[in-house]
Amino acid sequence: MTYRKLLPQTLLVLLAATLSAGADKSAPPKLNGNLGKIGSIRVLQVWGTPHDMGFAHGYLVGQGIMDYLNESLTAVPPDERAKVDKARLSLANVIHIPDGTLAEIRGLLDGISAAQDGVPLIKPLKRPLRLDDLILINATDTLRAFGCSGFTLWGERAGDAGVITTRNFDFPVPGPKTLRQQMIIVRRPAGKRQVATVTFPRYLAAVTGINEDGVCAFVHDGTGGRIRKPRGRYTPLGIVLKDLLESSGPKDVHQRAESMLKNIAPCPFSYMVRIITPRVSDGARPVRVFRIDPKGLGENAVGNGFCITTNHYINEGLTADAEASDWSRLRYRRLDKRIARPVTDEKAWASLKAVAASGRFPTLHSLVAYPERRELDIGFAKCKKGTVRPAPKCKPKRNTFDQLFERGE
Repeated sequence: MTYRKLLPQTLLVLLAATLSAGADKSAPPKLNGNLGKIGSIRVLQVWGTPHDMGFAHGYLVGQGIMDYLNESLTAVPPDERAKVDKARLSLANVIHIPDGTLAEIRGLLDGISAAQDGVPLIKPLKRPLRLDDLILINATDTLRAFGCSGFTLWGERAGDAGVITTRNFDFPVPGPKTLRQQMIIVRRPAGKRQVATVTFPRYLAAVTGINEDGVCAFVHDGTGGRIRKPRGRYTPLGIVLKDLLESSGPKDVHQRAESMLKNIAPCPFSYMVRIITPRVSDGARPVRVFRIDPKGLGENAVGNGFCITTNHYINEGLTADAEASDWSRLRYRRLDKRIARPVTDEKAWASLKAVAASGRFPTLHSLVAYPERRELDIGFAKCKKGTVRPAPKCKPKRNTFDQLFERGE
């Protein structure tokens, strides 16, 4: 869904919100959200109760969610779609969504339906959109792993920035329409911290997230083994991290992350979860990298003033485990070479460019955050004539926390 297609609908929604209910019977009685831009980046902001946020989310960008479902399922051969659909929906039975998030997903369905004058059809499946479809979209880590690269620096290597943390997100998309949907979603839940995620319209969870205090959470594929499906009721990792960022500040986030990750049922995939605080205090390291897989919870070792995370487990000697792929090791070495000295803003972005992925798993978005300065650079992949240009090879856009976390309702 392109921004030009969304703009007229968005203007109508905002206009309708200023009119009385009697003036337009189709207008929602309340819309706790807006869709705009920071520079060239689309930004969706929602606030209030879980249902309020979900409703505004679905009303404003629900067509993008439908475009993704239609584009991705069209890629499935017609004679296999019913089988795939049955398998997807059966998986939903083992997914546990906390009450607050479930209310938000229900609001998402309500908002999509309100904007489209009824529950829309998933065209390849010839059936209406269901709540389970939206639950599964937000349980992506249950279905497949993510490939990513990044590093965190502090002390002399970070220079005047204090702390620098970066992230490449490598993941396949079904087509150019879905690729162009990337955006920032800022959620402002009542009574909790504001959280910004770099993501797609369909995803309210967090795999690339930062809260208003500068706490960051990034997910990386790991090398700890996999199982066919979750054992017992599984809370999706992205949902857990969304809740972590909403509820945690710099002083307690690492302890809370360890506690919350321990309570997840055995994870079907292997992930590394990099949690970064915005500053170094009392000589403590600002980053911990948790490992979660079917065997339980572990942790990667962190260096002195630096932490590099690609897609393999790191031992106490900062050496790779035996399962590390050549591509993961190569990215680790490239980053290690580039962060051995104080890193400027330009060098930080160039380092992500050096480990950009293309082909089937292109780098869809890249981020460099400077939480002490309350700034971050973001770039998105672009598609031209069927070829994807990875995100770090595109010019980044500078954003400030004040732009992302303003209260403009």
